[in-house]
Amino acid sequence: MTAPDLLPEGQQERILHIQVGQIAGDEITLNANALRSAPLEIVGSGSGAAPGLVDAKAAFADLLQGVAKGDIRVAVDRRPLTEVAEVWDRADSAARTVFVP
Repeated sequence: MTAPDLLPEGQQERILHIQVGQIAGDEITLNANALRSAPLEIVGSGSGAAPGLVDAKAAFADLLQGVAKGDIRVAVDRRPLTEVAEVWDRADSAARTVFVP
């Protein structure tokens, strides 16, 4: 994971744009200056855009380490499994619903 305090002096933090869908249209307009003046990376979401296994393992390890250290927090709404029918379609929660036995 990249954090601003870990970057070499003078290096900008990377800007990552992931294209997921095309509901807004099939094409984008991007100012050429954005490509010249920022470390911009554009990634698709199709199967060809998936990282290699080594990169995915490293990213996952970084993610787990961040969670374990408390640098990354995951909001969790724990619910008993008996409430699954009541909360399954609820879309108003900012927390991830986790059903427990």
